[in-house]
Amino acid sequence: MLRRKLRFTLSAAVSFGVLMLILLGNTLSIGTQYQEAPRIIASVHVDGHERFFTVYNNNTTGLPQPLLIVLGQSGMSGQGMANLTEFHAQEALQNFVVAYPQAIDFWNDGRVMNGFLPSGAPLDDVQYIERMIDYLAGIYTIDLSQVYLVGYRDGGRMAYHLACQRPQRFKRVAVVGALMWEYIDNACQTSVVSPLDMLIAISSQSEDYPLAGGQYESIFDGSRSFVFYSLDQSVDRWLTHNHCQAEANQRIGTATINTSCTNGVTVASYVYPGGENAWVSPNRPNESGLNLTQLVTQFLVGDSDWMNQPIVASDHMPRNDVLYIPNSYDGSRAVPLVVMLHPSPLNGAEFAYISDMNRIAEREGFIALYPEALYRHWYYDRGYEFGAETENHDDTQYITTLVTLMRSQLNISDVYLAGMSSGGFMTQRLICETQGMFQAAAVIGATAFPGLDEICHEKDSVPLLMIHGTNDSDVPWAGLPAPEMSPYDYLTYPVQDTLALWAAHNGCTTTFKLEHIPASSPETHIERYEFDECDQKLVFYAVVGGGHAWLGVPGRLPSHFSGNVNTDLHASELIWDFFTSS
Repeated sequence: MLRRKLRFTLSAAVSFGVLMLILLGNTLSIGTQYQEAPRIIASVHVDGHERFFTVYNNNTTGLPQPLLIVLGQSGMSGQGMANLTEFHAQEALQNFVVAYPQAIDFWNDGRVMNGFLPSGAPLDDVQYIERMIDYLAGIYTIDLSQVYLVGYRDGGRMAYHLACQRPQRFKRVAVVGALMWEYIDNACQTSVVSPLDMLIAISSQSEDYPLAGGQYESIFDGSRSFVFYSLDQSVDRWLTHNHCQAEANQRIGTATINTSCTNGVTVASYVYPGGENAWVSPNRPNESGLNLTQLVTQFLVGDSDWMNQPIVASDHMPRNDVLYIPNSYDGSRAVPLVVMLHPSPLNGAEFAYISDMNRIAEREGFIALYPEALYRHWYYDRGYEFGAETENHDDTQYITTLVTLMRSQLNISDVYLAGMSSGGFMTQRLICETQGMFQAAAVIGATAFPGLDEICHEKDSVPLLMIHGTNDSDVPWAGLPAPEMSPYDYLTYPVQDTLALWAAHNGCTTTFKLEHIPASSPETHIERYEFDECDQKLVFYAVVGGGHAWLGVPGRLPSHFSGNVNTDLHASELIWDFFTSS
């Protein structure tokens, strides 16, 4: 059921808003105050959209304060980025107002105008950030000469864009997990040049951002490719911007520092060990000892020792995840956690986009977590003959550790699991290997695979929802036969065999109830099967004529990737309804 929320307009008097917050104690759109005193959830309106941000302020002196803006990965909420980084908890930033804005789907760093996304009107995220700054300056005493900016991954690209378009707004900028893109640079060349400090921190091993730079072929439009710069080129771009000498003044470990710039500003880079450009911190599985929040904080406040971070060698690379905490969450009551495992070759942010699950999380008040696989592929086949060499990539252990961490950091009730394609295969393995961790699961576009029956033998069952298209070309309905010399018949089993396996595992009979969903979607229709007399519920949706797609969300993947997308039902709505009724 859609929850209605009392909201103020942007023009409402702040004093009246604060009074009403005290009286009502509700979730409001401007200056919302939760029980945790330093935090508010606020919003501004831009281009007809209500744009939210999470704000922390530990200073009550009324004296002028610096402002730190932290841009998270696309798909993350402001509270999600706050949970990951905890800049507001850093002792060196206790005098700061810290704001965590959030994107709608993706940050528009110029990508929409350049064809990076398949559809959608471009959102003016530059105006959004400027309005947020102006709003915060209206309720706090912000020193506008001390506005700092941090961006992570897609948020890092947006930070580059903001530094290009509005350099006069910012004193120092730190980008983590992103290199400069050609289309951002092209827009930068016509902007007003104003000196500003810049730090670029990037991991040593990343499929997304090799240090040598490269080209990215859009998943959403295979006919387009986009150039991203090498680390050296990215640094050079900001050396040029700040009129610096070409050579760095200092090289300390993997850091380069150049202070021979206009007005004494600094341009620096830092390469940290590991892969996937994860935000390495104590708040996530981390064996390296590195704390990127501390490193970036030290750079922002001018601590010359910022690059001297203790690091321990480890064979286990840090992982990234995308966390969406709804604006209604205040920690006072337990809420469900839905863990979403992306398909290959998407990442967590892209899965949030194609699944539309964050919209439902915001409406229903649950937390959505999108863990990311190394190299964008889940190693569900680990330990079996057809699997890759994955000794150090135990995804079951990773998910178990991550969910345990989430429970320690957030007030969580039930935990649910859903996955598509590669993520759907991994989901099936997880519900058998992590007994009791997940209260229900959903699998989209995936079937049984060799070894699954052994993994699940004599393991407890959970309620399971499955969705599959009869025209799925990636995971064929009739199964994918194994090579001739393989000991297995199939690499991915037929849907019929998969349902037989799960019906037996969940204690169902071989009979079922069949429902034909009213059809209005071209070239496809849906049949719903609910198995009888199960120990744990088993429901299957056959999308007749459907492809390798997320049911009900058209236009977010090209047709050559997804095939026909049925819109009679919405997979994320089905999943949430199934979880809450199980």
